[in-house]
Amino acid sequence: MAARGGGEMFVLALDVDEGEASRLFTVAETERIWPELTTMLPVELPAIVPFEHCGAALAINLAS
Repeated sequence: MAARGGGEMFVLALDVDEGEASRLFTVAETERIWPELTTMLPVELPAIVPFEHCGAALAINLAS
């Protein structure tokens, strides 16, 4: 979660290790690629839990 104005939003951080170089990409839920990225990641990387599962749990925990 990241602060945004008076509220919060989800941000996905991806660390890509390219041998001797590492890059960190961040994608906010407000960006156009968000739906495609969160749908594609569990398909391409099966160890990743689909966002619908972990995102819903995070939202419930933050609301309480």
